[in-house]
Parts: sequence; structure tokens; C-alpha cells
Amino acid sequence: MGPWAGQVAGYYADTVPWMHERLPAFIGHDFNIDWSPRPGWEGMPNPIHIAVLNWMGINIVECLDLERAVEQARRTSSTNS
Repeated sequence: MGPWAGQVAGYYADTVPWMHERLPAFIGHDFNIDWSPRPGWEGMPNPIHIAVLNWMGINIVECLDLERAVEQARRTSSTNS
């Protein structure tokens, strides 16, 4: 369907089967995984939360500072090499 033209990004509905196949311990995001309304999911508030937490038991970590995580990973890898 192309890139999302709204103000926030997040997991799209087609990622739900992908997550179900892999069943990771957790998923993360640098903002909020859900927003409403979500195109194609009208009337279902927080569809990713419902699918991931309730249906699959995958934990969600939100509002991650991914830039800081990358900096820490680079520091850690340079001191371990």
C-alpha cells in the first residue's frame, strides 16, 4: 500500500502473521505501537496490542530510545573487541 502518510509510523496489520510465525519474546518501537484510527482496522482500538499481547502473548516495549541503544551497542562492541 506504500508508505504511511500520517504523522506517526507503527506496525502494519501484515506484520501480525509474521510475528505469529516467529513468536519473539518481545517487540519494541520508538513510539507507540498503536494509534487510532488505523486504516483497515476501523472500530478496533489498539489492534496490534490486542493481537500481540492477548492473542500471542508477546510482550511490548514502547518509547524506546533507539539512538541511545545504538550508541551503547557501539561502545560495548568496541570495548569487547
